[in-house]
Amino acid sequence: MINLDELKPILSELLEGREDGADYIERVSGLDKPVEVDRSEIDALNKSWNDRYMATFFGPKAEDLTGEPLPGGPAEGAPETEDGGMEDITIDDLFTEVKED
Repeated sequence: MINLDELKPILSELLEGREDGADYIERVSGLDKPVEVDRSEIDALNKSWNDRYMATFFGPKAEDLTGEPLPGGPAEGAPETEDGGMEDITIDDLFTEVKED
């Protein structure tokens, strides 16, 4: 959102010397209308993105960091241990060595 109080000096410079400059500034000021924001929707969207971020980068340890379970549980196809936990994967586990003959 643009702060009209900051915009007016810029418009004044652009419209300097014009007889109808004040009219343009009034017309731009008339565009400013109050906006109704549903804060609960914004909060829900922020929480959704935060949960997805934590699950993506921290996996099952995200619950330890946030103190609350993340929706959706482990990623589909993620390796699990015998006790139902997630298997620790290192960066080396993600790559396989290819030997060329």
